[in-house]
Amino acid sequence: MRVMPRIVFATARAMDWVPLGVAALVSVLITAWGFTGPYVDTDLLAVSLRSAAVLLGAAAGFGLTDAAENTTAASPVPRWMRQWTRTLLAGAAAAAAWGVAYLSVELRLPEEHRGVFAGLPVEAAVVILTGLACTSVVRRWMNGYPAALIGSTVLLVLVAVSLMYRSEFWLWYPPSAPEWEGLHRVWAVLIPLPLLMLVIGNRENPR
Repeated sequence: MRVMPRIVFATARAMDWVPLGVAALVSVLITAWGFTGPYVDTDLLAVSLRSAAVLLGAAAGFGLTDAAENTTAASPVPRWMRQWTRTLLAGAAAAAAWGVAYLSVELRLPEEHRGVFAGLPVEAAVVILTGLACTSVVRRWMNGYPAALIGSTVLLVLVAVSLMYRSEFWLWYPPSAPEWEGLHRVWAVLIPLPLLMLVIGNRENPR
């Protein structure tokens, strides 16, 4: 516990924050774009918030890359600790950026629309965790930007496939759909899946 603050500080300094910073800026901009019309379109705003979550989930994986992996592997700090530190830092930053975008929407909504997006944080959590999980698994075989690019691509493919697969369990119903009220119970059930992937991806490499 005494060395954890040093590990966190050193890890935060070594992480590449540029992709997440760009994604955060774009996320705020695309959610603001949803208010350009004369009327509040909750379906359009939901698309904006969901797009922000996907963008941040894809960018969060870049925080897991470690250009000095071969050097740090010889350090007394185990791999699982380094990887979970990176995961928590990148995940917290992505969640905070999405939270800012969410609040920027929620605080500008007319009174009659307040709370309509209350279930979207569950979606965002699943998407961001999935982006981190995809990259963490890929990182078991490769380091650097290629791992993050592949992880981000896998996330985008999963989102694209889920968008095309329309059924009674479709994950992307708009707020105007009658399925909206129960939709986020389905998303909540999905949370253990990316967490399990993170456990697998962040464990020690076999020696």
